[in-house]
Amino acid sequence: MSTNKSIANVLAMVAQRIAGLQKWGAQLGPQVPIEGQTYTVDQLVAIYTATITDRTNIASAKAALLVLLATADRDNALRAAVDGGLKAALIGKFGSNSQAVLDCGYVKAVKKPTVEAKASAVAQAAETRKLFHSMGKAQRKAAKKAAAQAAAGKASAK
Repeated sequence: MSTNKSIANVLAMVAQRIAGLQKWGAQLGPQVPIEGQTYTVDQLVAIYTATITDRTNIASAKAALLVLLATADRDNALRAAVDGGLKAALIGKFGSNSQAVLDCGYVKAVKKPTVEAKASAVAQAAETRKLFHSMGKAQRKAAKKAAAQAAAGKASAK
């Protein structure tokens, strides 16, 4: 059996407790000892009444929250639909890297390097290596392997 009770079940149970206290409370006496403390019947009724008030407020707040969440979802969907169109309109009117596009929060379009630019960069890196007599990772590995083979060849010749 589940220990979670619905709000309606809790409210019905609490209302029944209040009705029972109002009917039989006078016969309990002026002080009712519970868990080491004493309460009057009016204090017990107030405790149960506070539970009803709390549960009712929770239900109202939950309903209001659901309405707010539905409104936020609708507004976000509308914003997302308009957002792409606004960017296109700004770019069409002012250009992709204009200040108007930046001021509206869109980032500058990043230009991807062309094939020619990449080929030029590779050629420039090779030229720099020649000038400074440096080797890339693959060349260093090949050079080490050749040196190790040469050393192994000299050691076996002795």
